[in-house]
Amino acid sequence: MQNYRRRTTRLEYHIQLPRRRTTGVLAHATQTFMRWLLSFHKFARTSSLHSTLKRDRIVAFFLLILFIAGFLVRVWGMSKYHSWDEMVYLQDGQVICCGKLNYSELDFRPPLLSLIFGGVFLVWHNIWAACVTTALINSLGPVFLFFAAAISVGRLPAVLSSSLLAFSPFFVGIFPDGFNSDGTGDSLLTDSPSLTLIIVAFWLLLSALKRPTASRFFFAGFSLALCILMRFGSLPSVGMLLLLPLASPHRWKALIASLSGLAAGLSPYLLWSRLTFDGFLFTLRSGWKHVEEIGRAHV
Repeated sequence: MQNYRRRTTRLEYHIQLPRRRTTGVLAHATQTFMRWLLSFHKFARTSSLHSTLKRDRIVAFFLLILFIAGFLVRVWGMSKYHSWDEMVYLQDGQVICCGKLNYSELDFRPPLLSLIFGGVFLVWHNIWAACVTTALINSLGPVFLFFAAAISVGRLPAVLSSSLLAFSPFFVGIFPDGFNSDGTGDSLLTDSPSLTLIIVAFWLLLSALKRPTASRFFFAGFSLALCILMRFGSLPSVGMLLLLPLASPHRWKALIASLSGLAAGLSPYLLWSRLTFDGFLFTLRSGWKHVEEIGRAHV
């Protein structure tokens, strides 16, 4: 008996359709239905991809507008007349960049903001350069808050929270006459820049928990070190955020990687403190004593 070889071809998604002619109505209807189902599935995949790309473009456009608008409302209210504390950070920046040694408070002030000012002064030695730089740093906070909130609670809460941070009067620095404040949003102090760095560290930790690797936790720990160097008062927040690596499946490895990044970020500054003031923690203790003295003066 002659053997007939049944020819088949494998289509996408492992659907096999016979190529020989079929005369039965049922077989023809089955073939037609399977081809229609395959075409519909391909269309659905393509439509889903286009929908995802469209949503991503909307999110990117929202973040761009959020950053630009947040920057404009912060830089709009800035002035070249500043308080004593603000002028001290500017002076410390000139000490770093230009060797201006007539006065310095680097022995008890956190160094990072002044270090940023010093780098900016090398390019544009003007007080407005510091104002624009601070506004840029502060306007990045809402953007990274969106990233962190999108990971933890979803995109809609992320839009609401980032918008509130971008345009709330306290964070922008818009206060009624007679309101006693340092002008948090548009000042040259460390309050808002340190908040931006804390949000960045929070986002990096959430990203590391989502895709746990030692390098991700290391960079998250390094960002926590920058929070401390921006504002010594960020130490309690850093301590709270260091609990997040314990939620990782490999908690001890994650915690060690985070602490390693923290140590790598703080070590150069602590070594400088030891060589300059004869103590690794001299500047931290001096900063704490300075805050205590200010608190007793206001009592």
